[in-house]
Amino acid sequence: MVAPTDVPDEVLLPPAALDGQGLPRQLVEVVVPWRLPPGCGAGQPDTAVAMRGQELGTGEFEAVVPVQQVAVFPDAAAAVVELDRVRGRLAGCAPEEPDATTVYVREDVAVGAQGTGLATSYNGGTDDGALGTYAVLTRRGNAVVLVGGEGGERNLGDARAQETAHAQAAWELLARYELDAG
Repeated sequence: MVAPTDVPDEVLLPPAALDGQGLPRQLVEVVVPWRLPPGCGAGQPDTAVAMRGQELGTGEFEAVVPVQQVAVFPDAAAAVVELDRVRGRLAGCAPEEPDATTVYVREDVAVGAQGTGLATSYNGGTDDGALGTYAVLTRRGNAVVLVGGEGGERNLGDARAQETAHAQAAWELLARYELDAG
């Protein structure tokens, strides 16, 4: 049996699970670039056969904007290649402005297969108290999921804990894609 290559709404976390209850929800149902900092050059998953994503809120008043994307590939091998490609890009993230104090740190995350986190520190600090954002990518079968919180004012420790929990919950919704070994 081959894993499915569609992305139904049921594989997205409900807004409340992303701390976005009551916020405006914007859905994207085409393959688009990964919601990662432009200075990472992650681009879009060109071999994905389908993608669905959501954004909750507007970022008004320095609020965090929860985001999630699920990309599905023809098979698990293609998903592995894509996540390896993105992991390589995250290792080379650089600020868009030469004098910026932004620092990016790629980390392994113990969620799913190939779990990867990206800490973005606004002020150059990398400890848990530094202000910044966090995103997690992980894979289950032929699906790759990204969850993160863009903008806002959170410390990295809280952002890491929150987005890792979101990634675990998102990974659990991807069981339908595990039919294809990998």
